[in-house]
Amino acid sequence: MPYSLEHNIQINAEDVFRNRIRLFQKLMQKKVREILLVSSLYDFYLFEEDGRLYELIRE
Repeated sequence: MPYSLEHNIQINAEDVFRNRIRLFQKLMQKKVREILLVSSLYDFYLFEEDGRLYELIRE
């Protein structure tokens, strides 16, 4: 019994979804160790005065 085009598209979509989930799970094993923040001197001053930058990065 031949499969319809809709059936093939549904199977393809499920495969794509499974592959994306596997890739995401693989990436979740890695942790961010360093962050490079590029800003102007004025932004740096505002971040330092505000004091919340470390808290935002830590989350």
